[in-house]
Amino acid sequence: MSDLLPHRRGLGASLISVTYGTGGAIGAVLASRLVAAFGWRAAFLTVGLIAAVDMLLQLYWIRDRQRPSVGARSGSAGSALSTSIAILAIAEFIGGSVFWSCAAWTPTALRAAKALSLQETGWIMGVLSIANMLGSFTLGTLSDKFGRKRVIVLSALPAAAAAFVVFYWLDSAITLAAGIFVFGLLKASVPALVVILAQEAAPPGSAGTAAGIIMSLHYTAGVLAPLLAAQLITGTGDILTAMILVSSVPLVFYGALIGAVRERAR
Repeated sequence: MSDLLPHRRGLGASLISVTYGTGGAIGAVLASRLVAAFGWRAAFLTVGLIAAVDMLLQLYWIRDRQRPSVGARSGSAGSALSTSIAILAIAEFIGGSVFWSCAAWTPTALRAAKALSLQETGWIMGVLSIANMLGSFTLGTLSDKFGRKRVIVLSALPAAAAAFVVFYWLDSAITLAAGIFVFGLLKASVPALVVILAQEAAPPGSAGTAAGIIMSLHYTAGVLAPLLAAQLITGTGDILTAMILVSSVPLVFYGALIGAVRERAR
């Protein structure tokens, strides 16, 4: 999509993020129904068949429109690395840690510290998923008009404030849902806009490698961040304080790191 619409990469990446999130939500519901009705083997088989069909459709439809006619080699990981890419990778690890920590521990915080029911917790987490998708679409579109770096920085700092308000002040289900929606909307620059910023900052021929570096740090955060959050919860003995430490504080550093990156003119 970025090849067809080079000035609408933010919109393209946001659409992919929205589709990814929608597929994850539908897939979880579908898998749970299949497990309940037919057992886990049927669920794994169904998901595997869907993945195989998806792969075949992509192989048939997606065309590589940037293939150089002279057959130049693509950039290596070493050639893709630069100061900007290194900073973006660290920023993505920090921003991704917010994403994964909140996904893992917000339900527990809502149940244990905010005394919400299981049903209330479920629909509030649904609100967070919807906010992430809407935020990705909105921030991606804005980044096409005003620049990636500006949009990321100007959304990260309010997101840090929103997280603090959610976990420190709000108590009722309605206010928590509203706060979670604002928080999810503002923090949705992770990882799509960071990937685009890295691709645009990478040397020619290394955009794919740069994107791979950023996403590897995103998923590394997915492994480490929930474990670190668990240690903070245990160490502080206060899950709300721990949630502020793994959401508000990292988002401030995330915004500061993105602000230090030199954005290439588009």
